[in-house]
Parts: sequence; structure tokens; C-alpha cells
Amino acid sequence: MHGEQAKWVAVFRQRCAEKLEILGDAAADAQQHHDAVTRYAAALSLNLPMPHVFIKRSKAYMAMGLWNDALDDANEV
Repeated sequence: MHGEQAKWVAVFRQRCAEKLEILGDAAADAQQHHDAVTRYAAALSLNLPMPHVFIKRSKAYMAMGLWNDALDDANEV
């Protein structure tokens, strides 16, 4: 990839991750924890350094009683 294309892709991935985090936060606020987990997972799949999203997903897992998953995310941080 050329430099400009690589930069565009990096910015696009960052914006997508931020939007997915916002959508996850909205779902968590609405007590829709499964949707929150899905959106946080999508943000994390973009492989950006986002330890705070692991913490948010861990909290959503705890709200659903998925203790092992919550612990796995907490340990990831």
C-alpha cells in the first residue's frame, strides 16, 4: 500500500473502532449487555490498542453472569 492509502486505512479503522465503542456504550447504558458485548468485540477485532474496551466488555460480561469471560477480558488488560 502506498503511504496515503495506509494512512487512510488506519484513520478509517480508528473511526470505526470509536463508533463501535460508542454503540457499545449506548447498549450497555440501555442494559442490552449482549449487544454491548457484540459491539465491543467488533471494535476489538480491529486490533487497535484499546484496553479500556476490554474493561467495558468485561463489565458487560459480568452483568450477564459470564464470569469466566469477564475474567478473561480483565486479564487481557
